[in-house]
Amino acid sequence: GLFLADNVPVAPFGDEEGFPDATFVLAEDSSGTIWAGVEGRGLWWKTPKGDVGAVDTRDGLPSGSVSALMIGPDDTIWAGTFNGGIAWLKDRQVIDTVTVEDGLPSNQVAAIHRDVAGNVWVATSGGVVLIRDREITRVFGADEGFSSMVRFISESPTGTLWMSTDAGLIEFSIDRQETVRTITEADGLGSNIVASTYVDAEGVVWIGGRNSGLARLDGATLFVYEQTHRLGIDSIMGIVEDTDGYFWFGGRRRVVRISREDLNSVAKGITDEVTSRQFTTRDGFRSTRVPGGFKQPMLVHTSGEIWMATTSGLAVVDPTTIPTQSEVGEVRIEAVRADETLLGSVQQIEVPAATQSVEIDYSLPSLTNAEDLRF
Repeated sequence: GLFLADNVPVAPFGDEEGFPDATFVLAEDSSGTIWAGVEGRGLWWKTPKGDVGAVDTRDGLPSGSVSALMIGPDDTIWAGTFNGGIAWLKDRQVIDTVTVEDGLPSNQVAAIHRDVAGNVWVATSGGVVLIRDREITRVFGADEGFSSMVRFISESPTGTLWMSTDAGLIEFSIDRQETVRTITEADGLGSNIVASTYVDAEGVVWIGGRNSGLARLDGATLFVYEQTHRLGIDSIMGIVEDTDGYFWFGGRRRVVRISREDLNSVAKGITDEVTSRQFTTRDGFRSTRVPGGFKQPMLVHTSGEIWMATTSGLAVVDPTTIPTQSEVGEVRIEAVRADETLLGSVQQIEVPAATQSVEIDYSLPSLTNAEDLRF
């Protein structure tokens, strides 16, 4: 089962624990069981008690690669696949499927989202489908502004869907069932390739770029974070927020935690940079690569834990074990040189007149997470 080693905040769960490494997407049912879509090995689950199981093509799953997950209020599982359309599961059994023969524009599914009204939106490589009562009622394709495959869908309280594509971020009205606009590089985005979005409690839309970092959309105001803001991540494939107001970003190379307050302060011009906590294999990760590109690679469990799909299986983090601030230590002056000449005691320094250059050697001793030290 899962474990938390001493002073290691991340619990890995992969091949070594009897669970596949190649996980793509995650969902949680009402019992707290985690469901994971896996490449080539079907749909897997892990119960809160640690029981593990799977459903694959031998059990009626139309494809062995599950690329999208959504669990309805009655615990019916919607499993989108790479090339087999959608499978509905109940009590761990496949009860029906939906494919191109039933009206799907494509059997390649990237995202499934249930809106507040109970409508289900399914993103395929051939367009977006609206499903009501398990019946396909409308297909949105290139004529409706969906010229690029939608890979992620999130929703604002105002009845707006935000759809991530390789051609920008689509703002879509649920009531009018039409595209409002597409936000692209021309509007200030760092790149048209949008991998993920997250809508916070204030209605702010956070936009993760596959290779262009983070952007923040507050109403009509778009703010793009730059390298100088020190987020420490430029590929954002997944975004979640824990109960303490910290964002967790998973990308192609690393996992980073930053407070929403810090991000808002930079966007509003109050501060110039954020305090970020970057996670490595020393924290317990076997891999800090979150592949993403489908909905959804990360989630916040009802227990408060952060679950992530990585290229080396699942990773589970208990945010309460992470200090809320980066370690701040006392800088230690090791040596001082004036014009390359070593001066005496660092306790009292006298620099000769006409000195052209001063060199100071300093350190901040720490036995853990040296990359997180700030001074």
